[in-house]
Amino acid sequence: MTVTADRFEIDLRTGERVEIVVPEGVPLVFNIASIGERGYAFMIDVIWIAIIGVAIYVLALGLTVLGGEFAGAFGLLASFVLRNGWFVFFELRTQGRTPGKRKGGVRVIDSRGGPLQP
Repeated sequence: MTVTADRFEIDLRTGERVEIVVPEGVPLVFNIASIGERGYAFMIDVIWIAIIGVAIYVLALGLTVLGGEFAGAFGLLASFVLRNGWFVFFELRTQGRTPGKRKGGVRVIDSRGGPLQP
């Protein structure tokens, strides 16, 4: 018995598809996300990063007012880690989905169709 991609033909989404054959020999068919879906997911992530970033800066400003000498450095370092670690953390820990990708129905997979590995 062979498995074909015919069962995936009934799909309301339009777009390019890619078929990946896993090591077990089973073909998996995935829809490639459109630029609109990717943009929507990215904007949600940017909004979350901005909200958390503002909270970090308010915290750093509060620490500076209270006499913290290194509060500014803390704010810059925390902001750097937030902006650069957001996508790495979520895509590795939550099966290739950041909060924006989860909301937009998009997922990142590796070249074999599985979850991302470090």
